[in-house]
Amino acid sequence: MANWKTWADPRSAHCAWRRSRTGLRLVTAAVAAILWSLTCASVAGASAHGASVAGASAHGASVAGASAPPVRSSKPVWVQRFTGYPSVADGFSAISCGSMTHCVAASSAETVGSLLSSTTGGASWAGSLSAVALVPGANVDGLDCLTADHCLATISDPGLASRHPEIVETDDTGVSWSHLASPSVPAGDWLNGMTCPLGDECFTVRDGSPQIVILRSTDGGHEWSSVNLSGIGATQISYLGELSCATAATCVAVGANTQDDGAVIVRTTDGGAVWQTIAVPAKAAQLSHVSCDEAGTCIALGGGNEALESSTTGKSWTRGTLPSGMTGDGVHCASGGSCLVVGSSVPNEGASARTSNGGVSWKLTLQPPHSGSLDSISCASPAYCVAIRQDDNTSLPAPTKSTGFAITSNGGSAWADVASPNGIVSLNGVACPSAESCFAVGGMQGRTRAGVIFHSADNGDSWALEDTVVRVGNLAAVECPSAGTCVAVGEDPNWDEGSPMIVTTTDGGSSWHSRFVGNAITGLRHLACPSAEVCLGSGTTSSGAGRLLRWTIGAAPQVVWKAPSNVYIQGLACHGPALCLAVGAAPRGAAVVRSTDVGAHWSELSSPKNISIMRQLSCPTSTTCFAPVFDAANDSRVAVTHDAGVNWTLQQTPSVVAQFTAGGSIACSDATHCMLVGLDNGSDAGSAVTEMTTDGMHWSSQATPGDVTFLLGVAATKTLFVAVGADGAVLTQSA
Repeated sequence: MANWKTWADPRSAHCAWRRSRTGLRLVTAAVAAILWSLTCASVAGASAHGASVAGASAHGASVAGASAPPVRSSKPVWVQRFTGYPSVADGFSAISCGSMTHCVAASSAETVGSLLSSTTGGASWAGSLSAVALVPGANVDGLDCLTADHCLATISDPGLASRHPEIVETDDTGVSWSHLASPSVPAGDWLNGMTCPLGDECFTVRDGSPQIVILRSTDGGHEWSSVNLSGIGATQISYLGELSCATAATCVAVGANTQDDGAVIVRTTDGGAVWQTIAVPAKAAQLSHVSCDEAGTCIALGGGNEALESSTTGKSWTRGTLPSGMTGDGVHCASGGSCLVVGSSVPNEGASARTSNGGVSWKLTLQPPHSGSLDSISCASPAYCVAIRQDDNTSLPAPTKSTGFAITSNGGSAWADVASPNGIVSLNGVACPSAESCFAVGGMQGRTRAGVIFHSADNGDSWALEDTVVRVGNLAAVECPSAGTCVAVGEDPNWDEGSPMIVTTTDGGSSWHSRFVGNAITGLRHLACPSAEVCLGSGTTSSGAGRLLRWTIGAAPQVVWKAPSNVYIQGLACHGPALCLAVGAAPRGAAVVRSTDVGAHWSELSSPKNISIMRQLSCPTSTTCFAPVFDAANDSRVAVTHDAGVNWTLQQTPSVVAQFTAGGSIACSDATHCMLVGLDNGSDAGSAVTEMTTDGMHWSSQATPGDVTFLLGVAATKTLFVAVGADGAVLTQSA
């Protein structure tokens, strides 16, 4: 029996460090809830089964650098795949409807935003099958659909000095996107707005140093040229927001000046070749939104109660006001002086106002209390419009439909709410019962909270939603002990410490069946199956005590091992019936317990020397296992045993990664080929990191796509590695 004495839980210091780490500032509230429960409530574990090693969810493995990387015949490369579902949206930044049925919207998120499409006039939304995912901090701030199918969007990240703004297009209403030859814009600048008034003529605004520049394209966005604004004092313009064209020749752009942040309006009457400044009413505040109709009516808004009005296609302007208490955040003018403004009223109720006389008088329509503000609008006809609805931040939790969209079919007299579409918070675990077939599990949030199961039948190239488990808010791990049998574990819909659930398929994923474990166990997150009939899980009680559970497929689980006080299990793996190991933290070092009889009985092994905590685990043979190490002094290491857990040695990994605290997993296809994935906490922005060994001793770093923020699970077969992570990220690589 190992000599484990009472100690202070090392997770307390680790989790306190994690909360203050700037490298994690991009984690969304939903993701943070999962990370906190999984990392700081005794999480971890990836599993391995024979040649098919399934990486389960869990957080807190070690990433880092290697000493002498092995020689490979070719450099391994990760390929990004897509589930067709977007990440969870914190809000939406732009919307455009090319017809009454076809719309595109850009979601914003603290981690990764995405572009969404609707073919139901905004009533339902889907993520792109080959999405242009937005890297952390990036925004779509310009979006315009020239037709029902063809749209252009601008992507900018002014906070990242190395990233150049770019323009992307779709010809299938947002199902797929491609990168255009973007204009020559310095890294860190912003492309603000996108307007294509007629055919292939388009405008966007470069916002940056040393001055504001209007960019013009005459071929649908493929080639761009700068419009010279030096003659109108461009250096005195601090910002240009929206641009609206009444005709192909006459357009207006609004913004702010450098003197007092007051209003600026510039106008062209020759299709954008020459622009001139237009006089504005004295002390008019800066402007952000503008819309002009063909008859010459224009309305410009600055985000307050003020509205500037023009009946001369922007040649002259007068000051007006919106209905009392209303703030305008979007405007569309249809024809004959008819305009619709959307925004909010006090206290943070959605509001819209209609005018039929160019702003002389307005009719106010208020939304229900705490409905969230309306922000940005796109109209496919004078009557049919779709507006973005932002979060109500005056009540917690925010109402279900306070983020999403609002649709009117009668010009703003009445609105119908559409909730934010379901988005993937994270994919936490992945298992591949064969080289062709893989299952990934995680959680989604939007109209509903549910655990999700995705399946790929083509080596991870494409993925389809297999099932949703509404009574489970998040599926944390998955293991497939045979080609037809897979098991996943998860937790309650609130992602709190609640009654866990086991979800099982015995027909290759065609149907899944759920079983609650019961209230005695409040967390079940790690999973391993030593045979095709038996699976094991590690969890905790309400007091935080560790437990190992064992069950026959389809039957109720039984507790087979109770952890001593202050012993925390954070990794679990098996290699066939003869070896199962659980690792974690104990008072005098890492905890190691072992079973050699299909998980029926467990014995405690001596704590390895110089190792504080082991997180995650993969056992590619009956004697060899790999486990990332967490150690405040030097945690860029992996612990390896070649005698089934009795003795452990340490291997250095190459990254400058300080700690793998916010996620990660390890999977090995054999004793020499392993993949370690997680989050690079050495980066302020946070980015995914992978480490690989091809000789079982030396580790090398691998590049990951820039828009993958962190990885939570990995699986290995003899020919394939599959990694999954935050925002539904999926990566594949040939083993």
